[in-house]
Amino acid sequence: WKRVANWEMVWGPGNIRELGETIARLAERPECPPPQRVQAAEALLVAANQLTIARALARVFISGSGTYLSTLAGRATARLVQLAAEDYYADDERADLVEVMVDFLTIPDLGKEDVHLRRRLINLIANLQQHATARARLRLRYLRETMDPGMQDRLEWA
Repeated sequence: WKRVANWEMVWGPGNIRELGETIARLAERPECPPPQRVQAAEALLVAANQLTIARALARVFISGSGTYLSTLAGRATARLVQLAAEDYYADDERADLVEVMVDFLTIPDLGKEDVHLRRRLINLIANLQQHATARARLRLRYLRETMDPGMQDRLEWA
């Protein structure tokens, strides 16, 4: 576990994604001990610029709680927002990017910068609305009901 969590065992991009998803599946299980969930989140955070890994990481954050895990969630969200704002992702990745950003919106606690990060995510999603899949739009409609009115207005198109 330690070698996997520290990314010492890496064979290639495809395997990195599979390894990341496997780590996330283990960490998102309810019976996963909190220290191992944190260790998995820290390990996945290293490669969170890959959308597959970011999506897996969001599932880990959704399944756990705690101050440090929320801090990591905020850090991962800030990185995703930064990369999206800098057009890091290719045009053919934008539909996946929108879905991953919606996944990050479902994380219960994004740490100290929670409101700010959610606003940034919503603004980026709104700017990429033409790339939003039906699945992303459906999830956004559900999430809108839990948001304050100012944020709801930005997602009126969903």
